[in-house]
Amino acid sequence: MMKRLVFVLGMLVGIAHAQTFPSRPVRILVPAPPGSSPDIRARQIAPKLQEALGQPFIVENRPGGGGAGLIAAREVARAAPDGHTLLLALINSAIFDALSPDPCCRLNQELMPISRFTMTPLVAVINPSVPASSLKELISLGKGKTGLDHLRLRRSGQQQPARRQLDRVRDRHQDARGSRTRA
Repeated sequence: MMKRLVFVLGMLVGIAHAQTFPSRPVRILVPAPPGSSPDIRARQIAPKLQEALGQPFIVENRPGGGGAGLIAAREVARAAPDGHTLLLALINSAIFDALSPDPCCRLNQELMPISRFTMTPLVAVINPSVPASSLKELISLGKGKTGLDHLRLRRSGQQQPARRQLDRVRDRHQDARGSRTRA
């Protein structure tokens, strides 16, 4: 009986604590410039969160940090772990975290995901003259000695991690003098 009473009291304390969140304005840090797609999405959802939870949700832009949003991520990692400072992590953050994690703000370690916010499709488009009809064939072409000089990545937005990955593939095929090998 006593165990049951302690359990029920614990649940009531947890519920009471959950009802006090948020107790002050919540900051949403966006690792992209004003007017970008992530910024617009954050500004669309902030008023709805404010309406639902009764506290202001303030969107703050913190671009920079190598295309992975490290400036925003570091600020969130240093914030009090009370849920009042949120990071809108981008796909760039996840890619960068997999390729070169920053010990201050690794996803699923120092920063924990709480919800999927939005989904943005990524599309690879190539010129019809490129001898590849799938992403797998394009990657094979990039890894081979032929075609390296023909692969160029054009981007819009912050796709720096993808660019660095393509550069790493190219760099594997450099000779000792630093020039790319050719077939």
